[in-house]
Amino acid sequence: EKGDSKELSKIKGIGKTTANKMISKYNSLKECSGDVLAFAKLDMTDNEVKTIMEYYNDNSTIAIQSIKDNPYCLTDIKGFGFKKVDDIALRNGLVGEHDKRRVKAYIEYLFEDMGQNDGSTWTWTDNVFDCVMSNLEIEDEELIGQSLRELVEEKKLWTNKEHSKLALKKYRDMEESIAKELIRLMKAKPRVEPLTNWKGLVKQTEQEQGFNFTKEQYNGIVNNLNNNVVATFARAGAGKSSAVNGTLNCFPEDTKILQVALSGKASDNLKNITGKESMTIHRALKWNPEHSGFAYNKKNPLDIDILILEEVGMCSLSVMLPLLEATPNGCRIYMLGDIAQIPCINAGAILRDIINSEVIPTNHYTKVMRQGDESRIK
Repeated sequence: EKGDSKELSKIKGIGKTTANKMISKYNSLKECSGDVLAFAKLDMTDNEVKTIMEYYNDNSTIAIQSIKDNPYCLTDIKGFGFKKVDDIALRNGLVGEHDKRRVKAYIEYLFEDMGQNDGSTWTWTDNVFDCVMSNLEIEDEELIGQSLRELVEEKKLWTNKEHSKLALKKYRDMEESIAKELIRLMKAKPRVEPLTNWKGLVKQTEQEQGFNFTKEQYNGIVNNLNNNVVATFARAGAGKSSAVNGTLNCFPEDTKILQVALSGKASDNLKNITGKESMTIHRALKWNPEHSGFAYNKKNPLDIDILILEEVGMCSLSVMLPLLEATPNGCRIYMLGDIAQIPCINAGAILRDIINSEVIPTNHYTKVMRQGDESRIK
């Protein structure tokens, strides 16, 4: 308190430099000691307080005031989910059970939770009412309705004209952008066309791989050659990658082909089948952690003629959009996936939505060839 570093450094383990740091820290905290005590009253762990202070750049005054204004602002901080923040807010009397701030925070959490668990980005308005009533034990429909209206006005929620559907606006905007990018690629003039003797090249591929394509696969190859954008879906072992290999062999040797997947394992599997270079999406777009962005983007697109995307069903909106934005006009894009796979870990059900839209051409392979007809695995 006296600022006597010489006296403080007499304590074993404290040198003069450390003593000066301690005095400086003490003096800086004296001015906001009330805020420090306010944190203590919230009954948080030291790590929780440390995380909050880091988020607010060690400005405890702003942090405390923000929490007082709306404790659910903490849900913006990594590690502070709705349930944890709700417990802190209720336990410390910062909100009541019927507080509108609590209802609005829960509604946002509801959509985030749906996106994380099954990729759903929207739901029926009636379902939101039911969830709030059930999970928050609130029967006040006017309070719920007012909370929804405010979230729409704040542009945090999107609703249709009939107000029968609701979605987080950020997800809705990304989905709309993805749709526009896919349509852009569909309508563009192809950068590369298949060779005129493509039928003979398909037969050559069959000879090299040691088996003939099924009728579904052959029709899929024709579909790929006739369209810029195609989504192929099938169970594992039905020959999605083999048919893509047959497709790629129908183009000139100097065609610029990029094969990507969300995971390294999937990209390796694709490379083993087609023999073409394959990599993760983040590596292909050159992720820059310092700038939290990709080197290849809408302003700096990839220089490719054909893009193969494996496991499209595992791609979230936040991954799919930058990939499509970095895909140049005229590039063909062939998407492969299995709707029976687990959904992606973030929001979006891209393969399912593409199939249901009936706008993008699709291939559906039903015959599993990886196991024999009598296999119990099948």
